[in-house]
Amino acid sequence: MKKAINNKAWVLNAPLEGSIKIYPELRLPDDSPHYPEKIRAVFTELQEDVRSGRTAPRIIVGCRSVLEVALRALGYEKGNLLSRIELARQDGILTESMRNWAHRIRMEGNEAVHELEASDEQAKEFVAFLRLFLEVAFVLPERIKEQQQ
Repeated sequence: MKKAINNKAWVLNAPLEGSIKIYPELRLPDDSPHYPEKIRAVFTELQEDVRSGRTAPRIIVGCRSVLEVALRALGYEKGNLLSRIELARQDGILTESMRNWAHRIRMEGNEAVHELEASDEQAKEFVAFLRLFLEVAFVLPERIKEQQQ
């Protein structure tokens, strides 16, 4: 513990042995084995970046990339991100509100790339949306299959 206090570069990412409680609650990054392999490490890092307060533009650009790769993994490979989002909505993969959120990630991601501007709140919101989207798109179908066997 003394070493952790003296070394300001340390980041607590797991409860210390013998700890009773950590405040605020430590939420480990979501890293489901059902996520497409290509996005697992990147999405884990984005969650850690938000928790550590790293730069919002970089997080939002990463969110845009994860969204794009996730849609490709769902079979939406043609066209640009805008058309992939629209096709996923037409097919019922995205609800209307999820579609709107995905478009916000697309547009804010473009702005973050070109202007290097974004807020911490946007970064948190977009990572939270991706967590939900990935859960619904990849994890839930696998859990349903497991329950049906």
